[in-house]
Amino acid sequence: TLRILNGGKVTSNDATLGFFGGSSGTATIDGAGSNWTANGAISVGGSGAGTLTITNGATVQDAGGYIAGGASPGDVTVSGAGSSWINTSLVVGINGPASLTIADGGTVSAGTATLASTASSSGTLNIGAAAGSAAAGAGRLDAAALQFGAGAGTIVFNHTDANYSFDAALSGSGTINQLAGNTTLTADSSTFAGAANVLGGRLAVNGSLANTSVAVSGTGILGGSGRVGAVDVQAGGTVAPGNSIGTLNVGSITFAVGSTYQVEVNAAGQGDRIVAAGLATLNGGTVGVLAGAGNYPLSTRYTILTANGGVSGQFAAVTSNFAFLTPALSYDATNAYVTLDRTAAPPDPSVPEKPQPIAFASVAATRNQAATAGAVESLGSGSVFDAVLFQSAEGARAAFDALSGEIHASAKGVLVEEGAALRDAATGRLRSAFGAVGAAQMATMNYGFTADLAPSATGPMPKLRSDRFALWGQGYGSWGRSESDRNAGKLTRSSGGLMVGGDVA
Repeated sequence: TLRILNGGKVTSNDATLGFFGGSSGTATIDGAGSNWTANGAISVGGSGAGTLTITNGATVQDAGGYIAGGASPGDVTVSGAGSSWINTSLVVGINGPASLTIADGGTVSAGTATLASTASSSGTLNIGAAAGSAAAGAGRLDAAALQFGAGAGTIVFNHTDANYSFDAALSGSGTINQLAGNTTLTADSSTFAGAANVLGGRLAVNGSLANTSVAVSGTGILGGSGRVGAVDVQAGGTVAPGNSIGTLNVGSITFAVGSTYQVEVNAAGQGDRIVAAGLATLNGGTVGVLAGAGNYPLSTRYTILTANGGVSGQFAAVTSNFAFLTPALSYDATNAYVTLDRTAAPPDPSVPEKPQPIAFASVAATRNQAATAGAVESLGSGSVFDAVLFQSAEGARAAFDALSGEIHASAKGVLVEEGAALRDAATGRLRSAFGAVGAAQMATMNYGFTADLAPSATGPMPKLRSDRFALWGQGYGSWGRSESDRNAGKLTRSSGGLMVGGDVA
């Protein structure tokens, strides 16, 4: 066991953790300033097992980092901001099973990097956390290229970052597993002939995985504006091209029952698109149209899929986030289209009836919303009408609430309620001064320098009291809450102050 803590430093030549068969070696370097520098190589795992942990800002630097150089396992974890492992060359898996986990802002740098170099080895690179563990913050591999060797090499993206970029170019044959987080691959990895499994989170390919087959399932999302090989979108899986609106190039693509093709469009006629060099097989699935803000023509067609090898089958359904523009799918030999139109099919298909526009009131949930919807629709094309037309159902209901004028009636009710506090302060003074029912008798404050307090106005010697000038003050406060009945919004009210007055005959 080697522990380097609290700014301690170790310098060595070649070093091996777990040199002899049956042995095990563990090194922990922890804390800012803690450092291990090897003029030679550091091997984590030889004939015995080895473990290296670099945390909390510690650093390790060597001429070569080798994990699982023998048949025994080797494991390295680099975790925490400022934690780093700097190598001239890095091999994760030489003759045994090896893993390298980079998490929570840790960094591993290498001039050259290899996963599973020989057929007897396996090498796994975990960005964030290993498969089966809870996702963690991502770390970074600082290497221009990552070579997959003859063994079983795997990259696992299981992190919590919303915008993580992996920039190393991949080559060889191996596996990419996207489990959690949003990961973007930026490099030209067209020489990587492996497989990618998008099981959770989002994998955006902005570079090239042209020779990689991609399976999308679970809750996984495949996006980006680059190039991939054959894509199989299984139940639960989603393809959402681009990083906003963009085009994803694929070798071929298959949509299964329960899959989703998420398409973003805008009012300028632009939309997401998949371009397949080969065949597009549509065995079902749903097209979900996400339309951005803007004023759309009342009938706009978007090309969402082009397959040079032909389109086989159809999607099962299409949805839109618009409440009043209906999406419809159409096809030809090599394309699939979606059209947004402000019409709805007649309620009874057996009755020959011209499709009618979807009524604004059809999404209203309250009487006020329904009345406002009818009024807005009666205005016809124009600023208010158009602002409502291109809303989602939820957005339209919010617009109807804002336009209904309900707030004016509610505000008047608040003023009536709040006014009572001022009225009660004045009438309360009168009751106190005269000892009336509902208030305790209260003396007046004299104007002058005498210290006596006069009794109430109803006592004896009224002439004496009428010659005096009385000052009084009354603090007041009021607060309340009205819950929503869905037809009118909820509100809270509060006020407070001090009323002062003077009494004279």
